[in-house]
Amino acid sequence: MSERLPARLALVLFLCMSAVISFTGAPPSQIPRDATVLSNGTEPIIYRGGTIDTVRVIAYASLEDALSAVNDGEADVFGLMVEREHYTLIDSYPNLERQWSHDTRACAIVLNAQAYPLHDSHLRRAIAFAVNKTMIRDVMGTVDLADFAVPLSSEYSPESKYGGLFYDRDIAHANAELGMAGILDVDENGYVEAPNGSSLTLRLTYPYDVYGMNETAQLISNDLLSVGINNTLVPLDSVSLQTGLANHSLDFELALCHMEFPLYDADWAIRTFHSSMVSVAGENIARVSDPQINSMVGRLLANSKLSAMHTLVYEGLQLIRDLCPIIPLFFYNWLSVYSTANLDGWNNHTSGGAYSVWNPVTLAPKTGKPSQMTVAVLPSFFSDFFRSLNPLYQCNNVSWTPIDSNWYYRRHFNPYLLVYDSLTATHLDGTAVPRLSTYWEVQFSDQKPDIRPLTSRAVFYCDPAANWTDGTRLTAQDVRFSMELYRNLSAIEDAEIIESVKVTGSHTAGVNLNSTLMYHYRVLGSLPVLPLHIMGGMNSTQVSAWNPTPAEAIGSGPYKFAELVLGEELTLTRNTGYYPQLDMEPPRLTQIYLSPQNPIPAETVTVRAYLDDRSRIANVSLSWTSHVGTLNFTTETTMQETSQGYVGIIPASITSSSVNYSIRATDIWGNSAVLATGLYPQASNGGIGAPDLTIAVLVMGAIGLAATGLVARHARQRG
Repeated sequence: MSERLPARLALVLFLCMSAVISFTGAPPSQIPRDATVLSNGTEPIIYRGGTIDTVRVIAYASLEDALSAVNDGEADVFGLMVEREHYTLIDSYPNLERQWSHDTRACAIVLNAQAYPLHDSHLRRAIAFAVNKTMIRDVMGTVDLADFAVPLSSEYSPESKYGGLFYDRDIAHANAELGMAGILDVDENGYVEAPNGSSLTLRLTYPYDVYGMNETAQLISNDLLSVGINNTLVPLDSVSLQTGLANHSLDFELALCHMEFPLYDADWAIRTFHSSMVSVAGENIARVSDPQINSMVGRLLANSKLSAMHTLVYEGLQLIRDLCPIIPLFFYNWLSVYSTANLDGWNNHTSGGAYSVWNPVTLAPKTGKPSQMTVAVLPSFFSDFFRSLNPLYQCNNVSWTPIDSNWYYRRHFNPYLLVYDSLTATHLDGTAVPRLSTYWEVQFSDQKPDIRPLTSRAVFYCDPAANWTDGTRLTAQDVRFSMELYRNLSAIEDAEIIESVKVTGSHTAGVNLNSTLMYHYRVLGSLPVLPLHIMGGMNSTQVSAWNPTPAEAIGSGPYKFAELVLGEELTLTRNTGYYPQLDMEPPRLTQIYLSPQNPIPAETVTVRAYLDDRSRIANVSLSWTSHVGTLNFTTETTMQETSQGYVGIIPASITSSSVNYSIRATDIWGNSAVLATGLYPQASNGGIGAPDLTIAVLVMGAIGLAATGLVARHARQRG
């Protein structure tokens, strides 16, 4: 035995060296020899570097001057939302291209569920079937029909797939719903009576001082009469109507009102109708109490999986549509205008408009035209919004308006979001896509022991290649600093929900929130990340007063500040060192351990693997095949991520002669590889002895697990 030992050790040493080489992997430019490359012709969407060299923002003295500049090709886009009263003026400029975008503001009928007999959802559905939304749209013009109480620009909107149930008047279904509500009898005037036999006349309160509402109210009144529901119109000024609905002081049965829906909080339109919200200002304006809604809200609040949100929100929105505490009529559109004289590749951005942050990173100059995008604005752009290169300039003044959706995109072009990176970007379809953060998740107390009940954590994994334009590395500490700054300065809406920020390593920031609502990660992901190494030494007063020069305003986005003539002109230049790039390499295995160290099939085996990847690892699977005589039994399980690597269990199999196993890992980009394979046999008197078994396990079961490099690279799609 002792004479053979050195040879065996030499064999182990040789195989160990081979294993280390295998774990190291091929250079990034090479594909392992036995690689399998999968492609479906698409690639992940990320926010990327600028395609235009220069962005200029120029103030023109009047709206007519600014529109003329865009019309004549002197400028490329008007950087402010066009107000409704100027729509006819736009028609006088033949070269202006129109970009209609979905607003978060909607018009709806609110039905008072506490007013007899509107407590019955069948009566409310009868009204929904009776109203002809298509005719209302024809009166209003630039609006989009809606059955669901969520903005059409939301990634959760089911309108395009499921909308249309209540678009057009359906008298047959309206009469059927009246019958199910017990409203069958008709009085001598031909109007339906309430189930208790009393006469039924519904009051429709509407805002007479809002464009199009007089005509809309009359159309609704006529539609109700067409199915025998008598009604009377009650005009009221819009302030009194909206205020009365919000504070539950308005005496009404039906009310035509306007509602501002949050862009990211798609399930608010479900939660707000929980019975506990009836007395809460601004909530449950329909005063409905329904066990189905309460149950749905409970399911939403109990959910701890971001991946389940779409299904739950869709189900909840359909429930609200079908029970009709409100009847959405339409969502407004808003208008921006641009020119195609100089640039090609304009996005149809139905939430961000023509001056969205996506156009400077996708447009290309036409042949013979300069690589420049010129944004025409009015003097108010500089006086009311862009007063400094510091996005938090004067944020501690009483006149400061907290950052909201109007700041992000709707009211005006936003240079800050080109210079200062945000964690995520909102793509054209409303979904969040990687920007500074390559991956994100929402965690709850049942998933992480350090998260308190009734709180959550939005975790962002920052791109390790991120950098500031002065060459300083951008890390999770910058994210921590920025979130705490927004909280301390109350610079954003609901700033108090940010409790603290937990930083793990250099690139992971977990924002602890005093809320379990999942949508907050979208709000946080939209905020500019500010430089700790530049602003970290300032107190709140100094941050608010800081008015940097272009050289001092260090950013990390696809553009950087070049020149500012306050009140007149701003120039941005392309950041040639912008860092985002797709991860095209699969995860790598750094270490692997088996316990027991020298297993046999009759033992339960714990496999522990340590992996590394440039981005977030999405899944690690452990599969094994037990060999029983001539039969093979294969099983696969997901390895669990722990503080001590990824862990999987192979159960004991006393009838197996040997067990083969393999580990496959996939990252968030879809890059996948089989990282390790191994075999442990059943020892017997006629088989391998104990020393040989030790060597076999060390080589085949732990150290000599070859990185086979079966790489599946997910092809990428340009956004």
